[in-house]
Amino acid sequence: MRSPAILFFATLLISGCGSQHQQTKAEEALCTAIMDTNLASQCRVENSTAAVVIDSDDDEAGREACAKIATGISKVSAKLSGNWKLEVFSPYRSDKETASCPLRQ
Repeated sequence: MRSPAILFFATLLISGCGSQHQQTKAEEALCTAIMDTNLASQCRVENSTAAVVIDSDDDEAGREACAKIATGISKVSAKLSGNWKLEVFSPYRSDKETASCPLRQ
């Protein structure tokens, strides 16, 4: 049986929370760079936030992934304007993100 968190996040990714947000080229490049780190299994960018899923429910693993992803995509995130953050979610938890860190300030 699938975890409710997986179903919730999959629905969130597909629906975009009901918005009709069209990703800009910079946002698409950000998700591509995130996925190229091989640390996340899913990525969604909206409202100056990149939300990713990692295969862990451990907060420490989430913090480590957040830092590694942010460092690994620094060349791409440097091109973003405004304050950006990365939120790391687990497919095994639905209560909240396992970590959050700044991408661009």
